Formats: sequence, C-alpha cells, structure tokens
Amino acid sequence: MSFIFWIILIGALVNVACAARFYYLVRFAKSPALPLDQQEDAVVIMSVRGCDPTLEKTVAGLLNQNFRNYRIVVVVDNKSDPAWDVLQRIKVGSDRENRLLITEMDPPRLNCSLKCNAIIGAVEALPVETQWIAFVDADVEVHANWLADILGPLTNPKVCVSTGNQWFEPNDRKSTGALLRSIWNAGAIVPSVLLEHAWAGSMAVRYEDLIVSRLIDDWKTAIVDDGPMTDFSKLMNGQIFVSPKLLMVNREDCTTKFATSWIARMLTWSKIYEPTFVLTCVHAGLSAFFVFCLFSATIMAVLTLDVVWLFFCLLTFGLASAMMVGGYWLVREAVSVSLKSRGLPELKPLDRADLVALGVRMWLVQLLYFYGCFRAAKATSVKWRGIEYALQGKTVELMEYQPYQADAHAKSPMSL
Repeated sequence: MSFIFWIILIGALVNVACAARFYYLVRFAKSPALPLDQQEDAVVIMSVRGCDPTLEKTVAGLLNQNFRNYRIVVVVDNKSDPAWDVLQRIKVGSDRENRLLITEMDPPRLNCSLKCNAIIGAVEALPVETQWIAFVDADVEVHANWLADILGPLTNPKVCVSTGNQWFEPNDRKSTGALLRSIWNAGAIVPSVLLEHAWAGSMAVRYEDLIVSRLIDDWKTAIVDDGPMTDFSKLMNGQIFVSPKLLMVNREDCTTKFATSWIARMLTWSKIYEPTFVLTCVHAGLSAFFVFCLFSATIMAVLTLDVVWLFFCLLTFGLASAMMVGGYWLVREAVSVSLKSRGLPELKPLDRADLVALGVRMWLVQLLYFYGCFRAAKATSVKWRGIEYALQGKTVELMEYQPYQADAHAKSPMSL
C-alpha cells in the first residue's frame, strides 16, 4: 500500500512540474503584435447559435479594436435565433465604422457541424484581397489589441496558425460545477499549450494558406473547426504558435451537470482528432484507480482502528492536495501574467476558503476525468447546443436540424 502512496505523491509532483513549465513559457515567451503597416485586409469570423452571456461584450470588443483596417463577419444560425436581434441592435447602436456584417448561415451540411458550416460559408464569401483571417467564439471577451496580438505571430513565415487558450474563472466561487470545470481545464490547458494544440476560441491563419490548403474541405467533414488544424500545419510545413497574450478568461458559471457533459464533450473532440487520446485514457484510469485506493485505504484504516495507516493516508491526502492546488495556482498565476501583459486587471487572489474548496474538489475532478474519458471512448453521438451529431471515427452526421430555441438560461450568466 505504501507504493500507492508514493505513486500518488509523485504524480502530484509531476503535475506541479508541468504547471511550472507552463508558467515559465507564458512568463517569458515573446509574442509581438502585428505592425501598424501590415494591419490591412483582416477579417474576423464568428459563428453564433444562441445568445452567449458575453455575446454583447464580445461584439463590442471586436468593434473597438486597435487595428487599422478590418471587418467582422458574424454568421448566425438562423434569423429566428435570439442572437439575430441582439446583433442587429448592436450594429445600429455601435457600428460607427460599418465594420460588422451579420449574415444567416447557409443551409446545413449533413456531414459537418453547424459551426464548421457557418465558417465555410463565411470564408468562401471573402474577397481575394483578404490577407488575414481570425476566428473567435462568442464566449470570448476580447481586449483592445486582440486582433493585432493574434495576427502578430503570423509575420513569422514558420508560423501558419496563431492561437490562444481559455481559462475558466468562476464568478461564483461557491459554484461546484464552475469550479470543477475550472480545475479540469487547468489541467487540460497545460498539455494543450505544451503540445501546441490550436484552440478555436481565438485562432488565426493567413488567407492565402487557407485557400491553397485543403482546410475548407476538411471542415466540410469536421465536428469542430480547430480539430483539423494540426493536419493543416503539417501540410503547410509550419507550426502552431500558442500566444501567451491570448489566454482568454471565461467568467461564465455552469451547473455540475453541464460541467460533466462539457468535460466529456472536450474529451470526445480529443478522441476524434488527437492521437494521444489513448494515453489520456490511461492517465485518467490510473488517476481514478489511485484515488479509489487512497480512499479505500482510509476507510479501512478507520474501520480497523489502524492509526499508523490512517496517518499515512491523511498525510498523503494532505500533501497531494497541496501539490495539486499548487499546480492550479501556478497555471492561474500564468493567466494573471498574461492579463497584466495586456494591461488588464489580474485575477483576484485566492483566499483560504478558496484553497480548501479546491483541495477537496481536486479528487472529485480525477473521477470526473475518468468518467469523461469513458463516455468519450464509447460515444457514438454527441449533443452540442441542442443539435445531435452521430459519430463514427472522424465521420460526422447531423441527425436533425432545428433553429436554436431560447430557454430559461437565455439571459443568465450560465454557459450554453
């Protein structure tokens, strides 16, 4: 049993080391903004289905970029979507430079997601003089230099994709669902950045590269738009650059049920597009196994009144919790460094109650991680924003299209 204690502690220490590496990369990586003389003919594309809690802030931020010449194309799922009227109101009230184009999505393709379908239609309608294309999700609150920051790395000819990543900072720190999602994402963001995976929430490419590659054709059979980006970078013999300036903070709350489904969906995307998914499942399985062993040993020690074993169990629990919370804190500090580099307010410091809440929930996240991998591994379908897709390998089939229906959460701070 002592072997298990050592494995748990070593695993927690490895997590801290990876988090420290992440912090170092964010703290010292260089990411120049796009020079003023190259700020021409840029297009920002955003697909919208439903009113995300931050939709108005996102569009307002896009309309106020410190960028010389750019346009914004927002593709709405359907004119009956509640987001359509919201966007029209924003255009009338805030689009002084006439930058915002609001369009309705083309008829859905059966073999890709609605999001990919919307992006394809927007890209195919762009003029040939377009130089840069940036993609942003409706739940991403952009800062004033976001467009210049995301396009800057593309001035390096070796870079073919510029991207960022997302941090979840719960508004309500007592929300179990929001906290569980934040903890899991804190662990997922580290390998995503270290392995240079693209993130659709903030992503940019050169228009010319997109046209000469088969990326549009790949999107026509894709469930997520960032899934084919690794193959795209290999085809272009380039690299994916994860910018330290583009760690974007999502402050939406969510329920525990939503967090569980969200984790499973993210892992489903991983199963489809990442060859390391098998290793992810192994890691999740071992993590859950050792958690089960530790808690079982603790219960047995209590039942048998074995004080020595109980001491070792509690010591292992305390040390491992402290290290896991330390890893979370390092990643969170890296996000604060990213915010500071953009002149934005840093994240509020964690207090003692926050640290205790994190320490307890760290163990639950290990079990959710395994459950998410299990669901992803056996998934033959996935439901995303009210639409169900059948999955077989990388093959996608839209089961039935329905326009987005507003519900009780339409104007709440909850994630869609």
